[in-house]
Amino acid sequence: MQTDEQIGGRRFDLIGAFHLQTDSAGQIVEYTHQLPVGIRANLHAAGPFCNFKFKGLPATSGVYAVKMNNDFRYVGLCVNLRNRFGSRGYGSIAPRNCHHDGQATNCKINALILSQAKAGHAISLYFHETPDYKQVEKELINLLKTPWNGRQRS
Repeated sequence: MQTDEQIGGRRFDLIGAFHLQTDSAGQIVEYTHQLPVGIRANLHAAGPFCNFKFKGLPATSGVYAVKMNNDFRYVGLCVNLRNRFGSRGYGSIAPRNCHHDGQATNCKINALILSQAKAGHAISLYFHETPDYKQVEKELINLLKTPWNGRQRS
């Protein structure tokens, strides 16, 4: 199995495959949030969502890439990869994330990972540590034309 990728001339280390939480029957655990009356939802709040974890993530800054099958689908930046993919990031969607001023990107990416995992696609996370994460992210989004970045939904 390949452990790294060259993307735009930069080495990205394979962090691992996404393993979604399952129940005792082996089915992916899915959930949605019912927001209180009067709370406006963001565009991606409907879900459904899932939970996932990665062990041993570095608490460093850089650029991460989500690869599905053989194509990179999403590129993002982070100050701390452990936090970005932890229980307060993409790995678990809290009701507050679903508010109009919440973390719409967390909702969107989590829901996309769930839908693609349910469809049987292999999804993996790669990471390139760099303090210049803003510039690297911008370059790679332009280079790869990743469909999950921005307002695109595929």
